[in-house]
Amino acid sequence: MTVGQKKPYSLGFIREKQIRLVRPLTDYEHREIVEAVQQLMRFQSRELPFGIVRWNYEEWSQLLDGYMVGFRLHPRAFFLLDPARTTQMLVDVNRVILNFLSSVRTFLDHSEAGLKRRYGAASKEINQFKNAASWFYDNVFSYRFLYQVRNYAQHYALPLGRIEERQRGDLATGKVISEVALYFSRDDLFENNFAWKKPLAEELPTLPSLIEIGPNMEEMMKCLDQLDVLLIEFELPALNEAVDILETYLADLEGVREHVYVFKRQDVESPKTDSQLIQLSQLPIPVWLIDRIESTRMDTKCKNNSQETTHE
Repeated sequence: MTVGQKKPYSLGFIREKQIRLVRPLTDYEHREIVEAVQQLMRFQSRELPFGIVRWNYEEWSQLLDGYMVGFRLHPRAFFLLDPARTTQMLVDVNRVILNFLSSVRTFLDHSEAGLKRRYGAASKEINQFKNAASWFYDNVFSYRFLYQVRNYAQHYALPLGRIEERQRGDLATGKVISEVALYFSRDDLFENNFAWKKPLAEELPTLPSLIEIGPNMEEMMKCLDQLDVLLIEFELPALNEAVDILETYLADLEGVREHVYVFKRQDVESPKTDSQLIQLSQLPIPVWLIDRIESTRMDTKCKNNSQETTHE
């Protein structure tokens, strides 16, 4: 690089459709950032199956919220829909549930296979993950129930269920609130001679005739969140260095943590004039991923401190 020539790389961000360059980067700094980002992106590719689980769960939540809004706007008309509309609603409910449960199975299978590749089939990491998943299956009814509902839907029939109005008391106001709830029909789940595994085969007959879907989805998602945290904990030693490097550079942005990039400046000759044009290419810094890793790191530290205090 000749004297007076501008450094090609800069750290900056985009706000209100404007590129704001905060400071130039040396070749070493640029290389350090790129290597750290690549480390996180390799991890992100392994996180993708869980990302799909979360997106499908959010779609379920949005569908339920949409029904709730429609009911509150037109409570009397909501349940007077024509049969075709009611059927479409049930199909939509089953579609998002099946998408969610299918992505759960993909997440579990891919995670187990990935751990075996990286650490070995007999490693402590694979054993911890499988033990955690087994614990949720054995101890959390919602996890066990929906895990088998996925097998039922995959091989036998759609668990179409019901859309019903229900009422609950609001403790804050003392008023009775009417709302929409989505249910599986317990009896429908027994119609196709599906071999429900124990202990679920013994639990299902004792359940109410209508099994509310929402709370079970929520409980299963909590279990899956904890499994994903465990996967992140396995990789923390390698991820910590990358996160710390990137946080050093993010500190120069004085609190900006959205739409952050490394920009590359390239002067090119204009084909129509004698002047030069400036092109900027950009490398995004995945701040959201940094935040998730740091959150997991903090939770892990608190958990370890709590365990040390308990053992004292």
